Amino acid sequence: GQALLFKTENSRRKLMHEPFSRDYVFLSPGAASYCVSCGLGLVGIDYLSVDSFEDESLPVHHILLGNDVLILEGLDLSRVPEGRYLLLCLPLSIENAEASPVRAVLLR
Repeated sequence: GQALLFKTENSRRKLMHEPFSRDYVFLSPGAASYCVSCGLGLVGIDYLSVDSFEDESLPVHHILLGNDVLILEGLDLSRVPEGRYLLLCLPLSIENAEASPVRAVLLR
């Protein structure tokens, strides 16, 4: 399926290279629902969560994962130009795990 990676203000601020910040760009539930309606198979973002730090109910996670849309978080997109890429995600093989760290690679 198609993937959409969000390169936000988080990248310009280089938040992935700084101590944790609660002031980061995240997806709204409406944006997550739109991604589902577009038939995306994966959504990625350039910080540690697609959800707001303040909302412990994790609505964006529930919307995406509940509709079989994978989530890729913690991306460093600060040096990646806008464009179309082939995304390779190489997860660790962890038995009985619901998630895994991945090596994410973009190819032009």
